[in-house]
Amino acid sequence: MNQNERINDELLVIRVQEGAAEALGDDFDVRLFHQAVIGSSAMPLKVLGEQIDRFIAGEDVAARRVLKIDDYERWRQVTSPGISDDGTWVTFGYRRPNAFDPEVELHVKSLRNGREYQIPQASEPRFSDDSRWVAFFIDLPFDEAEKLRAEGNPRPRQVRLLDLIGGEERTWQNADSFSFSSGSGFLAVKKARPADHDGADAYEGTELILRDLGGGSDRLIGSVAEFTFNDRDAAGPHADMLAYTVDAADRAGNGLYVIDLSTGVNRPLDTDSLIYSRLTWDAKGRAVATLKGDRPD
Repeated sequence: MNQNERINDELLVIRVQEGAAEALGDDFDVRLFHQAVIGSSAMPLKVLGEQIDRFIAGEDVAARRVLKIDDYERWRQVTSPGISDDGTWVTFGYRRPNAFDPEVELHVKSLRNGREYQIPQASEPRFSDDSRWVAFFIDLPFDEAEKLRAEGNPRPRQVRLLDLIGGEERTWQNADSFSFSSGSGFLAVKKARPADHDGADAYEGTELILRDLGGGSDRLIGSVAEFTFNDRDAAGPHADMLAYTVDAADRAGNGLYVIDLSTGVNRPLDTDSLIYSRLTWDAKGRAVATLKGDRPD
């Protein structure tokens, strides 16, 4: 029998449950079953099986309740699911599919013990390599964000770090981006540019916070335009490095810098009164490259 075949009136209906077959009895009305469960159209066997179970249970499978406006309020949509590297934690957004209520609630749930964190207005979660930490953005409530947008003002975001073992949190204001280092030793959070940070002499650099996840301390680096961690697995153990470019006011201190994360030593690789951009590590995580030049007039 293929997926679209119909049950014939003359067939004997049998329930198969845990390997045992059970005839429904001589008083079973096949025609009534056919009318109530199948009707006049074909259906896939999976759907047919569900209909049979409902019919046997005495449900009116032919009846279909009409959806009401209130029913739509109960609908939810799961967005952007993710899983930690060790497979023990999952993240997903949970929202109403309603243009007038677009706010997302982020769920972070353990697959081992069911422990769950629910964070309103949170999005874009990322796990650390060791699956101990998760970081994500926190946005303003929708009404507040829309008011600022209408006024032409920036809509500030937060970055929040959550310790999945102890549950402790750390939050940074006015964040633009964040990234975990390879090996899970550090988190870098870059601040957003100020609203008045424009004009012919504008510079791209903002504050960068480097969080030592093991020691619990923050290091502030000023006027950072771009940053990127190298790949620890490619470079080998104890080769954790952070490269960043500086674009400062009056181009004072512009250049390419590298921090050895194991020692904290910060080294300038190249400095000039020019613009550094397109920062990248090589595949082995041992060499860094950037473009260097000036903005066209």
